[in-house]
Amino acid sequence: MSESVVYLQKFGTIFQPASIHDFEVAKSIPSGKTIKCRYTIPRNYKFHKLVFDLFRFAYEEWEPDESVAKKSFDSFREDLVISAGYYTTSVSLITNQVKLTAESLSYASMSEDRFRQVYSDIKNVIWHKIFQFKHNYTQAEYDRVINQLWSYD
Repeated sequence: MSESVVYLQKFGTIFQPASIHDFEVAKSIPSGKTIKCRYTIPRNYKFHKLVFDLFRFAYEEWEPDESVAKKSFDSFREDLVISAGYYTTSVSLITNQVKLTAESLSYASMSEDRFRQVYSDIKNVIWHKIFQFKHNYTQAEYDRVINQLWSYD
């Protein structure tokens, strides 16, 4: 059984995908197929979407060292969360080394206030590690990028 997260907006008794990404996921479900849903009303969908839009934009701008085998969005996102200081530690059975695991950004795992703080810290990590260091953006240019992301629905 496959499980995906899809954000939907309700209009009367009809549910529609909330974004292009959600549309693509919903489109992959065969027509006439019955699906089981659990719903959560997000704390602030637009803000949550902004954070993930920022992740995607930063990922597209990121140029890893050539020694890196392949870019991975999930690894990139997790590394940003860890770099911002939101992680747990454990010891690997295989290597016996400390392993860092990114905290979940799910609605159920943190409050709105904590999510806003995580966003602020991740935004700073993206600024320092990608836009300032790699692309020589000024703070004003980076702020413009963030404001443009906020203007999209």
